[in-house]
Amino acid sequence: MELTVVAILWVTCLTANCLGDSKVSEEISSQPEQVLSAGLNSTGIQFVSTINKGNVTDLWADLDTWEAPLDMQKNFPYFLSGYDDEDRPIWIVEIGKYQLRKGIVEKGPETMAIFDKYVRQVQYRVRKSRTKINPLGKEINFLLDFDQLKLEQFADLQTMAYILKLATAYRGPLDNVIHVVVLVNTNYITETLINLVRPIFGRIFAKVEIYGTNRAKWLPRILQYFPKDQLPEWYGGYKRFQPIEVYG
Repeated sequence: MELTVVAILWVTCLTANCLGDSKVSEEISSQPEQVLSAGLNSTGIQFVSTINKGNVTDLWADLDTWEAPLDMQKNFPYFLSGYDDEDRPIWIVEIGKYQLRKGIVEKGPETMAIFDKYVRQVQYRVRKSRTKINPLGKEINFLLDFDQLKLEQFADLQTMAYILKLATAYRGPLDNVIHVVVLVNTNYITETLINLVRPIFGRIFAKVEIYGTNRAKWLPRILQYFPKDQLPEWYGGYKRFQPIEVYG
């Protein structure tokens, strides 16, 4: 698929408010590798595998102690909220607030390489949390909040290529360790993004539940999965709740 076609289809899909049954969305989401290839080849995005080849080891070392730049931590926070009744960790990411395009992609290859390590550190911490209570390891819960997600973040081919690159790189370690992923405050932008990455994540989506902006609908479901004393107040928990770990 040529770059110009991909770009037109993607932007058209977003601005036209197309959803999962849209022919445009289906054409893009059925060919993520072409979108990724077009984005990489035409925008000059470089990733860890092609940056500083002689120093790649340094990018992945010391994930337990490595400190990301303060602005990156501030702009891309996440936290270990607690554990459910089966000792499964509950990770919360307010992903709708992330400014991936302006905060990472538009700053260039060096910043993207650092963010790639940041995401790898997230992966490391998430997997480590599986054995914090139970040494045998448990499945993982995710609560992803898409509130404040803006069109401008994804109406850009370079950013979409980067998202697909990250999704492809970090999908594997999630297999067989996911209990449930709950998405809340989704809108048409979220749905289009989901359709794009669905072929990459495959069977993981069988464990994903998607809810819109109606809190009255998704809050009871969250409380079915996660104990109230393990959640912040805005997700149905207690007012003075303190998460186990806050990163960012």
